[in-house]
Amino acid sequence: MPNSDIQADSLVHKVRHYLITTMGVTLDEATDQEVFRAFSLTLREEIMINWTATIHTMNREKPRTLYYICMEYLPGRFLSNNVSNMHALELVKIVMKKLGRDFRKIFAMEQDPALGNGGLGRLASCLLDSLATQQYPAIGYGLRYQYGIFEQ
Repeated sequence: MPNSDIQADSLVHKVRHYLITTMGVTLDEATDQEVFRAFSLTLREEIMINWTATIHTMNREKPRTLYYICMEYLPGRFLSNNVSNMHALELVKIVMKKLGRDFRKIFAMEQDPALGNGGLGRLASCLLDSLATQQYPAIGYGLRYQYGIFEQ
């Protein structure tokens, strides 16, 4: 069994686990929205392992860190962006096939977070993406409005 099949089987097991323990449904009963949520939690679990290691390293090494504050961010959809950043699209396609789901339909379930409305938000997100890609320690801060976009 190739390594990608082992990884895929592990992820399928985790998705099934989240469906039962978080949504209270089996895979056969689950809607696409529930599969999306379970897969998102599975992916988040994988990301948090690296995130925790990064935070531990930053606390130990105490590097200079950029703190960026912006009124808005336009990061786009997180699921497809995270899968792309992890170079895991082919693995995700295998997982979705094993789950009996169309990965395009599952990815389409996510709504854009709409954390802004213009170029400033896109620029802020691109800046943070670039810093992360270059492995610069940076943290972005912003405000989340409950009833609509920021107005001056």
